[in-house]
Amino acid sequence: MNIEGLEWRENWRVENGPGSFVVPFPRLRSAQLVFHGTSEFSYRQYGIHLGQDDILTFLGPSKQTITGHFIDCRAGSPTFGQRDDFEFSPSSSRALVIPRGVGHDFDGLENVFTLNTYELYLPALDDWATSDWKPKGDVINVRSDVDPDSVPAFVPNPLPAGDKWYGLVALQQRVMIPMLSHEYPVTKDVHFENGEAHRIALLKRSTKKSRPEWEPIAGIEGLG
Repeated sequence: MNIEGLEWRENWRVENGPGSFVVPFPRLRSAQLVFHGTSEFSYRQYGIHLGQDDILTFLGPSKQTITGHFIDCRAGSPTFGQRDDFEFSPSSSRALVIPRGVGHDFDGLENVFTLNTYELYLPALDDWATSDWKPKGDVINVRSDVDPDSVPAFVPNPLPAGDKWYGLVALQQRVMIPMLSHEYPVTKDVHFENGEAHRIALLKRSTKKSRPEWEPIAGIEGLG
């Protein structure tokens, strides 16, 4: 791989019969599981986190081809501005580590789950007010056709978060996710006639249907 820190990490797993594996993810912190639907899927833009290293295990048909697209947007990185593209197939045997500040996009995620056992980071104390990082929506989008001479430079958060911060993030997710009426935001830099530039978040209204908190299955008490 051409970008520093972008790498595969082996997952420990145990065989559970022909072609079957048990993959433990011993973890006291929250994780994210995303299903990308059954239709052709692509973000068509780079997504960048400044306070989160993604650690993605791709779960899906082993013969499917996923194409990853990456660009280094970390200020001061020895591989700043470097792009990388490569193909791979879903497997529980390894996880892809995407450092914060590295933009990423994928083609071919239909029928695939991604399990993200992410790691969180916080800004230095003096940088909280000036950082591009937004704790309520840690995502910045960059066009996939960005000019090589105009690659934006961002400063990723340097300090590993402690258990207290992970707990606050998990609490926010438990409270806010059931209340969400929109999909995950997309950001766009907008330039106005007066010369000002602002980054705005575009929210698409969600079509999710409400579900009961508990739906019993008839026949066996407690099964639901």
